[in-house]
Formats: sequence, C-alpha cells, structure tokens
Amino acid sequence: MGTDRAGSRQRRGPRRYHLGVGIPIDDGTVDVAISNGVINLSFKKRKVVEELYRVLKPGGRLSFTDIVSAKQLSQSIVNDPKLWAS
Repeated sequence: MGTDRAGSRQRRGPRRYHLGVGIPIDDGTVDVAISNGVINLSFKKRKVVEELYRVLKPGGRLSFTDIVSAKQLSQSIVNDPKLWAS
C-alpha cells in the first residue's frame, strides 16, 4: 500500500506496508489506497480489505487490480503461473 497523506509531501515516494499485518496508520487518514496485484497473494484477503477500508478517510478511494476467478480452478491451472497472465 502506498500513501501520500496531506502535509507529508517532503517525504520522497509513497510509504509501503506489508498487507499481512495491521497497517500502522490511524483510522480514516488516507485519501487513496492502491493495490496492484498484491491482495490475491494474501491468505487473509478479507482482513486485508477490511484494513484498507479502516485507514481510508470517509469518501476515500480504493483502487486495486487483481486476479479474479468466478469459478474454482483446477489444480493444474493453480499450479502453473504461466496460465495466470500473459
């Protein structure tokens, strides 16, 4: 997760946090949370999304891209990363 909180623009680049643990940011302080292909790597996806919403300000935005499947995949597909993306 990268953040750019108001008043902290002197910092170079966004802060990044491991999504498997609590994000060390106060509730309702983040304008935008972005995840690019990370949530699907967590075994606790619901907890990750809950944590993202916890830190977002009211009206804040969550943007994520991830792998989604509408049906259960066979083990041969799950075990072959070449089939996940081109």
